[in-house]
Amino acid sequence: VLPVNQVFWLENPFITRLRYLLKSASAAELPQVIARIEKELQFYRRLHNVPRSIELLILLAQAYHKNKQLKEAQTALQQAVKLACAGGWVYPFVEAEESIAHMLPQITVQGEQQYFVRELLHTITNRVLNIPETKKTEDSRITREEKGIAPYHNLTNREIDVLLLLSRRFSNKEIATKLAISPGTVKRHTLQIYQKLGVGNRRQAVQKALALGILNPTDE
Repeated sequence: VLPVNQVFWLENPFITRLRYLLKSASAAELPQVIARIEKELQFYRRLHNVPRSIELLILLAQAYHKNKQLKEAQTALQQAVKLACAGGWVYPFVEAEESIAHMLPQITVQGEQQYFVRELLHTITNRVLNIPETKKTEDSRITREEKGIAPYHNLTNREIDVLLLLSRRFSNKEIATKLAISPGTVKRHTLQIYQKLGVGNRRQAVQKALALGILNPTDE
């Protein structure tokens, strides 16, 4: 049985078809593809299906951008970010590949969404564009190599960053400041760390990380 957060993103054949049509569409065919995406988006909005709406808004932003409708592309992407930020949904943006990484810095967002966009760019840069660890985006201040942290395949780089600061007894607000993210994002990372390590609080998380070799005793 898949976790709930993965079930949301099971592939939808119709959306896959739309992605293919967009990728292969000529300039003359783009308006028709855009119309089909907009129609599907309206359908899922009526159902209040947020995950599918996010996917289609991202796809619509890509279609508008390909059709040189830059203002419309930014609006669609802003709407996708607004919906995704509330649930911390990163996956659909990462799946959208490089085009989204180039479009995200051009949209106008405020408050929590600014931190979320920064997180998206961090994730896309490292996972999609395959930029080496030494060339991470500027908001990643701590690396495993710098701190001598052993690799652990189930934790992301950012989760290990947060875990390291948890071991030093920083508050969520202090961690947010140090990593240039929001306290809400820190909380989400912390909960993910607890779940992956099978613990219930930060003290247990640090103890488990030490036992597994994820952290060194000198990191505390």
